[in-house]
Amino acid sequence: FDFKMLELPPKYRSGIGAVLAADASTYAMEITRKERALELAKTNPTVAKNLANNPHLVELSEEESISKIVLDNAFKNVAPLGENCLEYRGVMLKTNSPFYKQISELKKGDIYREPGYIWTSPNENYAHGRYSAVSLAEDIAEQASIRYHILLPKGSKMICVDRLNPETLIKGQFKVCDSIKDGNNIDLFVEHIPS
Repeated sequence: FDFKMLELPPKYRSGIGAVLAADASTYAMEITRKERALELAKTNPTVAKNLANNPHLVELSEEESISKIVLDNAFKNVAPLGENCLEYRGVMLKTNSPFYKQISELKKGDIYREPGYIWTSPNENYAHGRYSAVSLAEDIAEQASIRYHILLPKGSKMICVDRLNPETLIKGQFKVCDSIKDGNNIDLFVEHIPS
């Protein structure tokens, strides 16, 4: 992967606040948070009303808008995978959140879309270990860990973002292959659907 694909125009490379040497991936999480809120507003009247009254909550900053263009161009131009690979992702969700409800109701064969970009890793221990309910002390009863096991078939696209640990960005739709629940925790086995 050519990391120059993620470079921001010079004006934006100093980042936000103390973030130095920013590239487009620096803003991926904030872009994704806003895209998920917009998606949720389509089915949740409370969120829709809140965003209608507070549109600034989902408006992209100048840096985020530029980053989105850079990221989307990188996904268009990155070479597709030449073979299948596995990636992993871990998240903690409040059990009363709409996102947890969506994930917990997925069944084998379902197709769903993750708005924005999702961070993954080829290192299962790194991806899952950080988001294990047993490793967190706060409100464990209200939290659930979702451990994704993601098959990226040949032809999928991903962007490698080599930070302190191996991390990857992917986007798009997924097909559920299996979902295993252990209390509120979920191991989700999905296959990426190349676009």
